[in-house]
Amino acid sequence: MANSYGISERDEQRIRARDKRCVYCGAKFRKSPRRYWPTIEHFNNDGPFDEYFNIGLCCWGCNSSKRRQSLSAWLDSDYCRRKKITRRSVANAVRQYLHRIKGRPNKDAAMIRVYDEAGNVIETHEHKGDFTGP
Repeated sequence: MANSYGISERDEQRIRARDKRCVYCGAKFRKSPRRYWPTIEHFNNDGPFDEYFNIGLCCWGCNSSKRRQSLSAWLDSDYCRRKKITRRSVANAVRQYLHRIKGRPNKDAAMIRVYDEAGNVIETHEHKGDFTGP
């Protein structure tokens, strides 16, 4: 599947091999009905969009429910309570992401990386709060 997030082909293949079911509710992906279609999900909606640790496949139903909510807020939502989706029931990829952000002051903050011309990270900043226009 081609993606608009800049996910490398290698990472996309790894994600597709890892996530055979929805990373949240565990539903098996199917062509019908629509709620079981696989979609690319970013655990942190503010990015980074092309990093393996921030990406999983989830069903259209879970992705549609989560929308722009932070992962932490969504896991506390009525939808998750009804579907019995908890921090313990989600796939390993999600638990690893939650473990990775544990203890960060703003768990849903975006990491902003500045690259040099060769593609090396030269600065890293944590963005807190909403992004605003120019």
